Amino acid sequence: MKTRQMLAAVAGRLRGMSRASKLAGGALVFLVSVLGLYVAWQELRTISVADQREATTFQQEQAQRARESELAAGEPVTLAPGSSYYGPEAYALLDPLPDLDGVAFDDGAAGIWDPSVPGWAWLQEGPENWVGVGQGGVSVVVEGKHPATVLVQGVELRDRKCEAPISGTRFLPPTIGSGGEGAPPVFLGLDVESSRPVPRTYEDARVVEKGMNRGVLGEPWTEYVALEQGDARTFDIRFEAWTMHCLFEVDLVVYSQGETYEIPIPSEWRDGVASDYTFEVTAPADSYRVAYRTAGSFGSSVIQKIAQSDES
Repeated sequence: MKTRQMLAAVAGRLRGMSRASKLAGGALVFLVSVLGLYVAWQELRTISVADQREATTFQQEQAQRARESELAAGEPVTLAPGSSYYGPEAYALLDPLPDLDGVAFDDGAAGIWDPSVPGWAWLQEGPENWVGVGQGGVSVVVEGKHPATVLVQGVELRDRKCEAPISGTRFLPPTIGSGGEGAPPVFLGLDVESSRPVPRTYEDARVVEKGMNRGVLGEPWTEYVALEQGDARTFDIRFEAWTMHCLFEVDLVVYSQGETYEIPIPSEWRDGVASDYTFEVTAPADSYRVAYRTAGSFGSSVIQKIAQSDES
């Protein structure tokens, strides 16, 4: 609009000018026209940039809403392997193993994780299917995924099957020290032989039962752990059995957005991916067909066969 007014004013003045003046005036009109086109282009460019920014912001908001909707529709938490549980005090096998007396035990000093040779990897991931004696457990990291607050309410056992304790082979590995300082996990314990196993407070104390150390199960766990989106806590869950051999699965009970979820907890992981969901723990047997323990210092551990009267 301003450009048209400028052009009209210039045209009015040209009518009273000489030919030379009119030529100069024509040049002026041309310059004003070019200037007007430039101003109009700048205005259009400014509007275009603003529109692009508004469109980009809208697209980002739409994408964020889509991500939140996807998260809200999925599982309220994700699970990952923790590192606060180091295994039971002793292990057992259904059948007796061949004579291992004098065989080297890989205690981790060499930094090699090989399930095919006697050692920690062999006990935890080897083909023999070693079972924790008196106690089993799992350490799992729970991370909130829903946009709203997630409440972890505890754990539940399911598909439990119990029978007589395993009495083939007993193995006592080297003792393990504490894991050092760090954020304390949430400790829970369950008596898997109970008629109604419920999560209880747990203290990793040294109470002796049947010649072995055991933890202390306390009162039923009535608290909950609140997790905002992106928050994570480690749960250290122990399973105790002192009269039977039990297999079972475990669910993490979570409340979110008005709904209760039961999320299976893996019993084994391979490269950070869940590989099995069946837990197993056996009570100490009155006697074993063969028993072993480790001796020697770190880096030079060897397996020793022991007499039944010297198993503790």
